[in-house]
Amino acid sequence: MKGGKLMLSQSGYSDLGTASSGNAISEQIKRLRKLWAEAFNARDLESSLLFYADDAVVLPSNGIAVRGAEAIRDLLKSMFDAGHSQGRFEQSQIEYAGNMAVEVGDYKVVIHADGGARQDTGRYMATWRRQQDGEFRITVNVWSTY
Repeated sequence: MKGGKLMLSQSGYSDLGTASSGNAISEQIKRLRKLWAEAFNARDLESSLLFYADDAVVLPSNGIAVRGAEAIRDLLKSMFDAGHSQGRFEQSQIEYAGNMAVEVGDYKVVIHADGGARQDTGRYMATWRRQQDGEFRITVNVWSTY
């Protein structure tokens, strides 16, 4: 662990966070989103958190901004407890410069509650920043329901 936080490459996601060339960065962000979606759909709180920088900010649709790992943990836990699962994330654009990448896409998430299920559909945007350890992590994540 570096700085008390497990690195993605130490968690079984070997060599997935350190791409350095243009197309490799775009492919890297695609793979990271896919892995994050797998953790989200498994409602694996600890694995989902690995993808966020310590100082990340999440801006949920119609919600209050949350800042930092503990607040993001609480937000994700509340989403899992509320029945969020079966997320599909379709990237439509990835831009990058230096140590930053911006990902834009559409999402669909099923929310199981009160004996039924409904679908939340919308758009998302995430900024990814290369950390000192060379791995990309989400620094800002925002989504908006259609």
